[in-house]
Amino acid sequence: MWFPSGDTSLYLLENNHITDIAEEKNFPDFNYRSIIEDNNHNFWIAAGSSLLFYDGTKIDTIDSKDGLVAQQVYSLIIDDRNRLFVGTNKGLNKIDLTRFYVEKKLYIKQYGYMDEIGR
Repeated sequence: MWFPSGDTSLYLLENNHITDIAEEKNFPDFNYRSIIEDNNHNFWIAAGSSLLFYDGTKIDTIDSKDGLVAQQVYSLIIDDRNRLFVGTNKGLNKIDLTRFYVEKKLYIKQYGYMDEIGR
């Protein structure tokens, strides 16, 4: 079970032992806010100033240069259609994870408060 601390620690509780994975794996010093595991057993991490993708070996940083509506990432959820929703301080982003794994390319759709998300 994973626990983001809201600061630079990201804890993993496993076999009654707690490990700070961020420290152990030399993750960047971000304010970790949320973590979610996708169907491919990779992790998406809301890291305050960006979105992180961790495949168990390396970590990639995703931010506004990649298409996120804002740098401040707070929340994550994956729906039943395998879409990752990323909540930021300036709106919502949607990443189609099926397309991400098939095409090996990140497609980010941005939403404001007046947009319809269902499509």
